[in-house]
Amino acid sequence: MAKLDKIKEKIFCKPTTSKLTWNEITSFLNAYGYRELQAEGSRVRFVHSDTKDVIRLHRPHPGNELKKYVVEQLQEKLEWTRN
Repeated sequence: MAKLDKIKEKIFCKPTTSKLTWNEITSFLNAYGYRELQAEGSRVRFVHSDTKDVIRLHRPHPGNELKKYVVEQLQEKLEWTRN
């Protein structure tokens, strides 16, 4: 299974997991055409280069794993990638 497929599986697994790292999300979003733009503090925007769609996330700290609610936000925003 390809790396992106494994990350997608983690994003959409039920029940929602918090075992998803910031690095996995950034590489996944970059592969789908989003670029990372630093905002204030731990806030980060990912903007799609073609559609200008914006995904706003908080970079996890002090660790690297995303909180469950952040993964749930990604599930809603990335529903189109599910298939």
